[in-house]
Amino acid sequence: MYAGRFEFTEGGVRIHGSAPERQARVYDIPLAEIRGAAIARERADRLRGLATMILGLDRSAPFAIATLDGPGRLAELVSAVAVRTSKEAA
Repeated sequence: MYAGRFEFTEGGVRIHGSAPERQARVYDIPLAEIRGAAIARERADRLRGLATMILGLDRSAPFAIATLDGPGRLAELVSAVAVRTSKEAA
């Protein structure tokens, strides 16, 4: 799982964050690779107990992205990912 900053790019998303070993990294994920986004409901799926968005990906393990802004912000991100991935599929 990963935690960090999430932003949309042309044709994808970019995640700035730290991996479990705490090294800062940047991940670029094409929209075509994203199979879904959801808010983690189980405590075990959350990062440090924070509200967490799970991105389901085609070719790798899911990304978990926590926010300090709370579940409202995550709901907005999940919705935005759904809209952008549906446009990519069309």
